[in-house]
Amino acid sequence: MASADAVRAGRAALLDLLADLLLRELEMPLAAQLAADPTLAEVLNPPTEVEALSALRAEYTRLLVLDLPPYSSVFLDMPPVIGGDAALRWEQTLAGLGLRLPALERAAAPDHAGLILQALAAAERASHAAALLPMALAWLPQWLTALRRDAEETFYGRVAALAVVALGETTQAAGAPVLLAAGASAPAPGEPEERDLRTLSRWLCTPASSGWLLSKRRLRLLVRPFGGGLGIVDRDQMLQQVFEASGLDGRTDELLAALRAELETWQAALHAWRETLGDWKIALDPWAARLAATDALLAQMHAAAQAAEAG
Repeated sequence: MASADAVRAGRAALLDLLADLLLRELEMPLAAQLAADPTLAEVLNPPTEVEALSALRAEYTRLLVLDLPPYSSVFLDMPPVIGGDAALRWEQTLAGLGLRLPALERAAAPDHAGLILQALAAAERASHAAALLPMALAWLPQWLTALRRDAEETFYGRVAALAVVALGETTQAAGAPVLLAAGASAPAPGEPEERDLRTLSRWLCTPASSGWLLSKRRLRLLVRPFGGGLGIVDRDQMLQQVFEASGLDGRTDELLAALRAELETWQAALHAWRETLGDWKIALDPWAARLAATDALLAQMHAAAQAAEAG
């Protein structure tokens, strides 16, 4: 039977591997190493052909650079600006624990998902991962959910699925949380003050208020039934265009139903994360509150749309 130190080292090594896969595109040497490991080859099924790796590099750019920014400030700050307050809190937490901030490498800010996994790996080796888990769990479950949804059955979808397992094992080993760190996650804000389409779209497209990340890919899927295309604009502008298109055809109810269906998948993901994290599921309460606020807002919008049609 492996010793506790060996098991902990194994968890740290897995976190480091996941960090590497998120921080840079997969290159042939690492792809070959993954393919040579029976377990990782089965779990990740990495491409090893030059052409497939080239296509995967383009997918990395689409997912982790353009569409799904892997930064805590995108999920916890309002407005969601890379390098915002959440990034500063993360730096302060690491400094307070005496941990060296990992090299930024290609990351634009210290709260990149890959760097956070690197820090968790270092904390695992020092036997104090529990001190970092509150801030990591405040947003990584949402981002990994978005990555799994957009990457589906591709390589990065499998990376996200393995990261879920790794975080689950880390929380189980950490034991029950004594007290979640103050400021680890922002509380769910209230409903949008204004009810114009621009404000509503911005609220729904801000993870710190809505609890989900509607990627551009998901938004393009939403607009298909209503015809037309979406310009090269921000996500909230895209959603506003979708609302306007549905209103012109009298199909706002249909759009709201599609958004509710999307929300149900996020609520199901939240439930699965609660099962995975065990005692640490308390860290997901702010996320649950945000999704509940989105549910309530969509219900109100549906009622308003029906009242307008009846009038």
